[in-house]
Amino acid sequence: MVSAITQSDVISERQLEQFRRDGYMIIKAAFTKDTAKSCENLILEMLKSEYQVDPKVPYKARFVLNRRASVVFDKMITSKLTAGLNKLFGRDGWDSTHFRSHGDFFITFPGFVKSSQKPSPLVGRWHVDLGHRAAEAHDIHDRNCAFVPAFLVTDSRQDGACTLVAAGSHRVVARLLGSMDEPIRRQDMVAFCEGYISRKEGQDSVVQLTGEAGDVVVMHPLLMHAASANCRDTVRIMANTGVGGIGRRQLGANDSNRCVADEVIWQEIKSIRRKPSDERLLKAALSLNRYFWALRYRLYDRWKREAETRRDNREVSFDWRVLPYLLLKPVCTLTTSAIVRIVR
Repeated sequence: MVSAITQSDVISERQLEQFRRDGYMIIKAAFTKDTAKSCENLILEMLKSEYQVDPKVPYKARFVLNRRASVVFDKMITSKLTAGLNKLFGRDGWDSTHFRSHGDFFITFPGFVKSSQKPSPLVGRWHVDLGHRAAEAHDIHDRNCAFVPAFLVTDSRQDGACTLVAAGSHRVVARLLGSMDEPIRRQDMVAFCEGYISRKEGQDSVVQLTGEAGDVVVMHPLLMHAASANCRDTVRIMANTGVGGIGRRQLGANDSNRCVADEVIWQEIKSIRRKPSDERLLKAALSLNRYFWALRYRLYDRWKREAETRRDNREVSFDWRVLPYLLLKPVCTLTTSAIVRIVR
């Protein structure tokens, strides 16, 4: 019976170790395939009525629907899922009511990207979630983001708009946040994530999170992740719900009741050996990194816009005006590498 499910039935020690090491794990068959199919049908109906989108002939690749109350969607929240979450984050460490009041459905259609393009191109930028409440900075003690769940409403296949993660990056972010005496601005964190992935270490850590309809991917709140394009021939639907925590993270030396997620952060920050000058260097490096990345994307966006206008939206050949964009990449990578060296 579902009511008899315990935490140990849902998450094995091997999965726990993966969560600590890589920052994510998958709860298989967290809700039934019948529920997933019902959700898929309802989402496509909503898309048609609210956006006038024919799922067979969509006019763009990606749509986002705000989640709303529905007994159909409520069936994704099962005893098996909550038992697993309680084991990772503590029974009193996350607010289950946020499952009903926050989150979005992401629908990614095929046919807008060449199926031969590998790896699948990004949709958006690499980032760390801020959580269910609007915020402009990342505070290591704040449980505004308790964890990042991804409900797979349809199968999530390789190169089929899978969520991308940088395995192990949650530990790097923990050390970065733990090295600062103040929160890090959202823009600084995005720039750091982009720079981290541009390095070989970051590129080698990228994983596509595949799974079947009914699975739920659970990510550590500090894990870097990004969306990707759909290079397959079937629609991909995922629900991402912002879930906040209760209280503050247990990161003090005398805290003995830490959940698994907080323990990972604590293990990283307790080994930080800071020099008085480190925080000043970090602030300077973060600001430079943000400036270089912002400039790089501004240059690229302007070049792309001009090129598309000039060539009537066809694929463009190389243009010398993209050179500053290309030359800024190693500069951005160097500033990010400097940050990583400081926090390690």
